Amino acid sequence: MLKKINFILKSFYLSVSSSLWGYVHQVYENSFPVKKTQGKKDIRILIVQLGQIGDFIISLPLIAALKEHYGENLRLSLLIDPINERIAQKYCASCNLIFYRAPKYTRHKAGPHNDSFSPQGTKATLTISKSEMYDEVIWLRGDLRTFLWIVRKRIPLKSITKYPNPVRLSWLSLVFPLRIERKYSHFIETLDLLYQGIVKPSDYPWPKIISLYDNDAKRHNKGKIFIHISAGNELRRWPVERFAALSKFFLNYDTKLTIHYIGSNEDCYIAETIKGHGELQFFSSRLFNQCGKVKLEELAGFLSNGTLYIGFDSGPMHIAAMSGVPIVAMMGPQSPHLFRPWGKQAIKVIYKDFYCSPCWQFSCFRVQSGPGPCILAIQPEEVFKEA
Repeated sequence: MLKKINFILKSFYLSVSSSLWGYVHQVYENSFPVKKTQGKKDIRILIVQLGQIGDFIISLPLIAALKEHYGENLRLSLLIDPINERIAQKYCASCNLIFYRAPKYTRHKAGPHNDSFSPQGTKATLTISKSEMYDEVIWLRGDLRTFLWIVRKRIPLKSITKYPNPVRLSWLSLVFPLRIERKYSHFIETLDLLYQGIVKPSDYPWPKIISLYDNDAKRHNKGKIFIHISAGNELRRWPVERFAALSKFFLNYDTKLTIHYIGSNEDCYIAETIKGHGELQFFSSRLFNQCGKVKLEELAGFLSNGTLYIGFDSGPMHIAAMSGVPIVAMMGPQSPHLFRPWGKQAIKVIYKDFYCSPCWQFSCFRVQSGPGPCILAIQPEEVFKEA
């Protein structure tokens, strides 16, 4: 009981802080509105997106839409986490890239890096050229230090933070175990509101982005099933036994299918454990450990050669959506309304809609550690049937 009370109090604190943060952004926007840029040359815009891989991927339609709207007059800069460096270099080659390892969001390990941040102990200092001035800043995800820098420079701001977010009401469901019904737009649809429909990222399809930037993304191979065995945190990740059971369903269903496990280098051991689990060891010729073998910037082209992608809410899930491969996505502690895969291909989302979901994902009061009940409620048989 004490654990649940602590969980509710922390969720309440985070929800109130997030709501106040959105209010502060709204006040600043009203105080320093973006000026009209019609007819102006060299329009300088800075996009602040310090989130992880998935956050950056679903920001690409905005970047593409801005480029199309402003054309050669646009001078676009991106303030991003170093983990997105190679993806940004591929899909935003003409942008000025500024790297900042924000303590609030980063998972990037310190080390040699050609970037624009400088570590000081456990922190990172944001350094942007003093001569660099911007007509406006588009705020997608950032920290207090970045916001204070904007305030000191008095740069006009367009912020997505002011729009409703279902996780801000998560604490209410914990106090009153009822589902709070409210409609929310997808993150990409919310981006349309920043420019009141003048610039519409939601009308900018992935195939157009792929055709512009990724010549490798051409589907020409069938029979490959990609299973992403990792996720942003352990709350939204299956145990080995579930992956093994799901793999067995596909292998027995069609003898021509091959299973390809994808993830980072850290997931290699998990993939090998799945391959050697029970009867799967007899299917070794049809099981492939691709963890750590495919670079992030090459993943869209790699996945486009497949028949199906299965995974949790993660960066690779959004890259899969961009690639055009059919998707079965499993979502638990995150909101499918905001962050479901975005695309026109066959996409199915399995979501159990627990009253406590979405949540802030710092822990789960229902378990001591490991996957959350909202993810464990999704069974391999269900995923196989949806596929």
